[in-house]
Amino acid sequence: FRSDVLYVKTENKCLCIDLVTGKLVREIKTPVPDDAKDRNWGYLAFENGTLFGSVDLQDHNVSARYQLTSLRTESSLFFAVDPKTGKTKWKYQPKGTVRHNAVAIAGDRVYLIDRPLIEADGVTNFSRTGRPVKKLNYSDVPNGTLVALDANTGKLLWKNEDNIWGTQLSVSAKHGVLLMNYKAVRHNFYEIPSEVGGRLAGFDIQSGKRLWDQDAKYQTRPLINDGAIYAQGGAWDLKSGSPLPWEFERSYGCGQIAASKNLMLFRSATLGYVDLSRNSRTENYGGIRPSCWINAIPASGLVLVPDGSSKCTCSYQMKAWFALQGE
Repeated sequence: FRSDVLYVKTENKCLCIDLVTGKLVREIKTPVPDDAKDRNWGYLAFENGTLFGSVDLQDHNVSARYQLTSLRTESSLFFAVDPKTGKTKWKYQPKGTVRHNAVAIAGDRVYLIDRPLIEADGVTNFSRTGRPVKKLNYSDVPNGTLVALDANTGKLLWKNEDNIWGTQLSVSAKHGVLLMNYKAVRHNFYEIPSEVGGRLAGFDIQSGKRLWDQDAKYQTRPLINDGAIYAQGGAWDLKSGSPLPWEFERSYGCGQIAASKNLMLFRSATLGYVDLSRNSRTENYGGIRPSCWINAIPASGLVLVPDGSSKCTCSYQMKAWFALQGE
């Protein structure tokens, strides 16, 4: 559509905002009736001129810590919209639900996992407040269907129903590999029973054929960086799944790793980083702490860090938004 438009979801609509003027260009509603029980916008992405979204499940809240927000993690409908006109291009109605982490888009394809809703993940009485979560057994987590759709038409290109256990997807169009894994967290506040962990798998993006599948220990979301996969816990070859030599050190603190080609950012007490271009060890930018999830973002040669500690009681000197530029 336009490179100077910001897309922001709120309730059942996506706001298209002009980055220069701040004016509202268009509002796009989810393609369901206004009075539908499930109508709020869930997943949101923009790729190659198409806006992608989903309609989330209002009654499936996975964290008591966020019971007062409208953030949800699973959707009952996935769709694509032409942002120029606001018209829906196509819809995908899953047999089960689509977990927002289990969507990946690259080039002219959308990949997602359609799986039964796992009731054990939901919080109904809000008594699960940071206590250790009892993980389900592998056999108790239902398998799903891995699906590839044409991004322009929604046409089904292929599907794989053979032991699709994962809850998160990422993709490398360059290397033709779709990565499946469990969502990994460092803090039990964010754990849910179905994220049993300890496994990685790769699939061919053209055919959906499984390339490799193996046990792997990791404490953060795996990141694809060219032909390698990195996570706290190890590194692996993207095409074969073979372990790669890599050591990663990190101090205390929760949160995920954000990365560009040459830089990894994360909480390591304060803001920690690893420069991959010179094989450095973990270094720190002191005095300030990142948030409990992801808020240190490498983009356009800068590191952008909106404040993530304003409501935190941790004793760090600085609470501010800032940007860093490399020398």
